[in-house]
Amino acid sequence: MKRDPNAMTDRMRPQYHFLPASNWMNDPNGLIQFNGVYHIFYQRNPFAATWGPMYWGHAESHDLVHWRLMPDALKPDSPADKGGVWTGCMVDDKGAPTAIYTGVEPQCVCIATGNRDLSRFTKYVGNPVVPAQQQAMGLTGFRDPYVWKQGSWWMMVVGAGIPGKGGELLLYRSRDLRQWESRGTAFVGDRDQHPDMWECPNLFRLGTKWVLIISNGQTWWYTGTFRNGRFSPEKTGLLDAGNSLYAPQTFKDARGRRILFGWLRENRSDAEAHGWQGVMSLPRILKVDANGDLTQAPAPELQRLRARSTHATAIKLTQREGFLPLKDFEKLGDECELQAVLKPGQAGRVGLVVAATPDGVEQTRIEYNVRRGGIDVDRSRSSLSKSADAGTVFLPAELDSAGEIRLRIFVDRSVIEIYTADGQCMAVRIYPTRPDAMAMGVTGDPGGAIEALRVNRMRSAIPSVGAAEIEPTQE
Repeated sequence: MKRDPNAMTDRMRPQYHFLPASNWMNDPNGLIQFNGVYHIFYQRNPFAATWGPMYWGHAESHDLVHWRLMPDALKPDSPADKGGVWTGCMVDDKGAPTAIYTGVEPQCVCIATGNRDLSRFTKYVGNPVVPAQQQAMGLTGFRDPYVWKQGSWWMMVVGAGIPGKGGELLLYRSRDLRQWESRGTAFVGDRDQHPDMWECPNLFRLGTKWVLIISNGQTWWYTGTFRNGRFSPEKTGLLDAGNSLYAPQTFKDARGRRILFGWLRENRSDAEAHGWQGVMSLPRILKVDANGDLTQAPAPELQRLRARSTHATAIKLTQREGFLPLKDFEKLGDECELQAVLKPGQAGRVGLVVAATPDGVEQTRIEYNVRRGGIDVDRSRSSLSKSADAGTVFLPAELDSAGEIRLRIFVDRSVIEIYTADGQCMAVRIYPTRPDAMAMGVTGDPGGAIEALRVNRMRSAIPSVGAAEIEPTQE
């Protein structure tokens, strides 16, 4: 493994979101809590900060926040996966942690069984357990198995696509995870909305509803019913309104919570030069509300990272402000959690400025825009780097009965995650270049107010390295 020394010194590298020490990372894989320990596996290229030969990286945690990097779990070293060990999931098969993953090339379904601490995996000698289907069925792809137990059956959905029709969800079942029978198509998407194929499907029961999550350029959720092997959607929406989160995976922990991690893609064109690409979202708790909408909230374990706290109340805007720095908040704006109550009143917009230089040359504005009915994240001045995406990202959001909106905002160097009180969210990437881009302030029009603001400085949670971490050699 060629570990780029630039990776750890890049000031845009997140400090409390999970990411490996260097090189490329994408989809979360094999999420599971096993024997009380959380495990996250993920697609990675251990040799460079670009997409390449896919391995399953591995890390473990006791609290969803502090992670320990472990040796790679799976590598492309068998006939069924010599082209790459692509995305899949993990299940507990009567005490045996079992990975079900995409082998390449061609795309097929394989399994591997782990030992008790998931430090070593043995691939099934009969792989692939489901042979390549893409060419035989005329599909645009066949990958990313997601498996769950339903009665005495293991059920599996695989992402695919029908040329000219759109995304397709293929269904299989098995008694033993090794012999699978096809149950046909569980759901076909809308050709206009999903013209290619569905990647990284997740299908699971949550409360009284079934939830389907798929990725196709962006990531979408559906809620509905699943009967007789067919999913019937009732409601749908974007999982994340930002332009970074992709290919999420969910799992149920011992407390019965449905937890999601997603890959946050880079939004700068020169990322490879910095020795790393890709970071995981914060862990999100999923629920379905009374209206049948999927909601998300940051896992409460994140409160363990809170350090010193600064707060203010009743910040009134009396004139049009582009960036009004807040005293006592000068060095909190790049690694923090904000809890804010915004009240536009008669103003057209009101919001906060984060990751700002004292002179405002670099700044990111997070504003409630009354006319648009939601939150704008204005990145036009987020970075002096010409390689960084400078577009504005929008999250539709409604004011409550008091004319206010309550937000939790996590800023972590180049990552911003925003959560509304009613469970909407978005993740965006920013790349401030100056080391003094740590200030915070307010922005908006006269009449607007920040009714309450609490800012918690967040402690670093850079993953530690397990004693047995093995550096692979490129063959």
